[in-house]
Amino acid sequence: MFGVFVVLARHLGPEAFALAALAMVVPNILAAPVTRGLPDANIQREEIDPIHLGSAFCLLAATGVAITALIWISAGAIAAAFDQPCLEALVKWTSAIVVIQAFGVVPAAVLKRQLNFRLFAVARLQAR
Repeated sequence: MFGVFVVLARHLGPEAFALAALAMVVPNILAAPVTRGLPDANIQREEIDPIHLGSAFCLLAATGVAITALIWISAGAIAAAFDQPCLEALVKWTSAIVVIQAFGVVPAAVLKRQLNFRLFAVARLQAR
């Protein structure tokens, strides 16, 4: 992720880079219900059945889709709040971050639960 920011900062002007960073704020904040709580509960549970993981996956995926849709719909209002009309399209497309994270949190929790931190670290590094 750091490398991406270095490349973007080098090739984009300060205004464009600031808009890109601003567009990332809303999805990263609103992704908290998807990335926190339920995955950690699955890690800490003493015994876990496949139905627990399946239910958590479906619930988090549905929540991620709903939050993504909410951000997509309110992108115009977000852009208006910052008085940046070109921010609307950026917010709409960065809203996909939430649903993408939603699909990955349960498998990541399984890796953590199995103490397979090597595979978890490799997966996290490749995603960034």
